[in-house]
Amino acid sequence: MLRAQAGDPLAFDELFQRYERPLFRHIYRLTGDEAASYDALQDTYIAILRSIRKLRSRASFRPWAYGVATRICLKALSKRYRHEHAELSTEPMDPMPLPDSLASAREEMEALIDHILVLSPRLRAVILLHFFEGLTLRQVAAALELSIGTVKSRLAAGLTHLRHGHMTGG
Repeated sequence: MLRAQAGDPLAFDELFQRYERPLFRHIYRLTGDEAASYDALQDTYIAILRSIRKLRSRASFRPWAYGVATRICLKALSKRYRHEHAELSTEPMDPMPLPDSLASAREEMEALIDHILVLSPRLRAVILLHFFEGLTLRQVAAALELSIGTVKSRLAAGLTHLRHGHMTGG
């Protein structure tokens, strides 16, 4: 991390190799579109490259990188929603045959993701960062540049929507 901040291109490549898959997975969950996810990942790399020197703590790289990716996705989603009402794809990225118990768990996870994709991008980002990426509420707040209170209210609203959608089957 320190070498990347100092401008070492090899260190920067190592950082991206380490975080490429988790960041892409997060971006894909936000956008629901593979092509848009690759575009957002590239924009994330560029944004991180341009501002990595501003990062103060090595330990905060992960939540900071997720925050950069999330903000880029939210901007793209905002533009997309203003210009079109396209449905989000929920096809699994790496389908593979599974035993019945795992197939059932996968179906439940896909159903949950279907419900999450219906949430507004702002609620979706908080839910994904906290529950799927394992960031604490403080890390989510820092990543999204929000107050902890705003993160908590969005989390509560998102969970309420998810519970309602699950109970109604919608």
